[in-house]
Amino acid sequence: MVQIKLLKMNWNSKTKQWTELKSLSVIKLAVIANKLKSKRMSVKNIAEVLDKSESRIREYLKNE
Repeated sequence: MVQIKLLKMNWNSKTKQWTELKSLSVIKLAVIANKLKSKRMSVKNIAEVLDKSESRIREYLKNE
């Protein structure tokens, strides 16, 4: 069994708080975004590759 220690956060606009990612598909996108960022890819390019907004990518990359 593989454990992923992930402290990626998502903004919950209803509660106005940062919450941990829960959906496996979103966690996978966050991991991919993090790997691309570590390879010095810009947030804008990551957003284009993953077909998400730049603000969403910044949320995926946020550490707390």
